[in-house]
Amino acid sequence: CLSIHQVVDPTLLLEKDDLAIIDNKSSLSDNPNLKKGYILVYELPIKNSFDPLPQYVKDLSKKTGLDICNVSTHSDAPNIPGEPLGEKLGPMEFLSLIRNSQYVVTNSFHGMVFASIYHKPFTAFQRQANDFRQTNLVRLLGLENRLLPFQNRIFECMDIDPFLIEPNWENVDNARRLASTRSIDFLTRSLDNGHSSH
Repeated sequence: CLSIHQVVDPTLLLEKDDLAIIDNKSSLSDNPNLKKGYILVYELPIKNSFDPLPQYVKDLSKKTGLDICNVSTHSDAPNIPGEPLGEKLGPMEFLSLIRNSQYVVTNSFHGMVFASIYHKPFTAFQRQANDFRQTNLVRLLGLENRLLPFQNRIFECMDIDPFLIEPNWENVDNARRLASTRSIDFLTRSLDNGHSSH
């Protein structure tokens, strides 16, 4: 009987210190416009569906008094307030902006990953009903209450806003590190033995 092993996305193998090698080199770190707190928004395109994310961001900005930093591209997220910076950013700038944010709103798997590594509270919107990467991620990290499911995309119907929930980052880190260790162990054994069933 062949056993199946699940390994995590490579970004989940990283620690905050690993990312610092990249994001500390960003030219954005000295930008005075980014010194005060902001909500970082990273949205990938939604097709043929109602999209509540832009209104959620506007309401959150009004409620908190925080500016919006939009790292999406205009073509992906035309309804997000603020200048779309996506086409002007590389990996260094992208990571630096997440690291320096106060809050993250996204529908991106990797937006969720990096927010969790940097301990940034986030609200995530599921992009489609069968987006198992997002659901598996929040289950893995114990952050199910931060993902708004696709079938319940009208924010007013949610029991509680993820913004009001304080994450337990110690538990999140422990879960990620355990999954990372198991994944590295499996990959190492597979490479050593030349067969995934060993």
